[in-house]
Amino acid sequence: MAAHAAQVQWVRPDAGALCCLRLRRDAFDEAAVGRFYEALAAEGARVADGRWFGEEARVFRLGFGLLPMEDLGAALDGLSAAVRRTAQVAA
Repeated sequence: MAAHAAQVQWVRPDAGALCCLRLRRDAFDEAAVGRFYEALAAEGARVADGRWFGEEARVFRLGFGLLPMEDLGAALDGLSAAVRRTAQVAA
């Protein structure tokens, strides 16, 4: 999160083994939000799109209770790469 503070905001979750993030409007226009999800798929990383749980598409959930640590690390690396490739502001 700290490495991408210019691109994403942390959204405090109600509870559970998940983290919510929001793609910042000043870093992602609507087209960039779509490219972000496409880049995630290309990286093999998955998140829960905000539209699945009544939020806007720029909000997404990260679950961290299922994957082994090495797989979680690889997934976070993929997420980071997707953010860097699709954000409209410098990292």
